[in-house]
Amino acid sequence: AEAVEENIDWREGQKLEGETMMNDIEGFSIPTMDIDPVVKSADRFGDIGIYFHNPFRLAGWSKKLAGDDGAIVTLVGDAAHSIPPFLGQGANQAIQDAYCVVSRLYEYNANVDTGVDGPGLDKLMKDYERTRWFHNFIILLNSCFL
Repeated sequence: AEAVEENIDWREGQKLEGETMMNDIEGFSIPTMDIDPVVKSADRFGDIGIYFHNPFRLAGWSKKLAGDDGAIVTLVGDAAHSIPPFLGQGANQAIQDAYCVVSRLYEYNANVDTGVDGPGLDKLMKDYERTRWFHNFIILLNSCFL
């Protein structure tokens, strides 16, 4: 499979001048007394875009890795679902994701420790996705109307 270039707008050679940066900051009415010395002493600025993770993608947030050991990779927070920063919900959703994942890991470990034949780790991670997807989607949907 071909790798996806996530931050397509960012290029190593791209340079934003300090004056342009200060104009942008002042345009948002942000006080510049703390920022001005940093901008003036910096020799380079980069503008990095945010990669949009399609909430309708069927691949999900967890994947069983190739091999016999049953290793699973699971994404949480912005790695699984980007939330626009102007809502102030990114960290909140990431913490809720982490709690949900840890709850599933605790359940899995408790089953292994006690010999209970419960759901496998892959099923528990899919349960995390089902539990968190709707909540994250609603916040993303609301951000479209702000």
